[in-house]
Amino acid sequence: MVRSFAINLNKGEGQAERLARRRNRNDWMLLGVLTIVLAIIAYLNVRQAKALNDIEDFRVNRIQEVKARLVQLTKEGMHVSRDDVENLARIDKDRIFWAGKLMAIAQVLPSEMAVTGLFYHNRQLRINAICRINKEEKEFDKVATLIERLRSSELFFTDFQKIQFTESKRISVDDQDILSMSLVASLEPDQATKRIRRTAQRGTQAKVDAGLGGATK
Repeated sequence: MVRSFAINLNKGEGQAERLARRRNRNDWMLLGVLTIVLAIIAYLNVRQAKALNDIEDFRVNRIQEVKARLVQLTKEGMHVSRDDVENLARIDKDRIFWAGKLMAIAQVLPSEMAVTGLFYHNRQLRINAICRINKEEKEFDKVATLIERLRSSELFFTDFQKIQFTESKRISVDDQDILSMSLVASLEPDQATKRIRRTAQRGTQAKVDAGLGGATK
């Protein structure tokens, strides 16, 4: 007895074609996504380049405007009033270089002493410091030493009118006496304050003179 088998070759071929079409479709989808991404990146690059060009154009135009204005001012001249000159001179005279003064404090400070705080208010600089002190030493000797060193420093004491001792406190930590002290350095009055004081003094003197004249009559 002879047995026969029928094999459908078209079925296997159809599956291969479907796989090929699927792969081809995936490739085209991937290519489309990449194209869209590249297009977005190119668009952003164009926008960025345009923004940079706009900034550069604005900068060039601004420079040209400033140069033209300078040329115009050079030709026309500039009127500076006496008040402007006096204000500039006052600002230059009243300004204080604090960096140099802080460096001066560090330079004149004794080795056993340390600054714990600096506070500035109403043209007064408050200096808080601590130092080691022996039991037989007097508290004010330490304070006087610091005040004398600050006064002798030209870099620091310039612009200041006086240095005053405000308070001190002696504490003991692990059998070691520690002295906490506070000083206040007052700045010279500014030009505006000086003018107000002179005006007030002249007014007071005028009242005194008027009173004396009335009493004489």
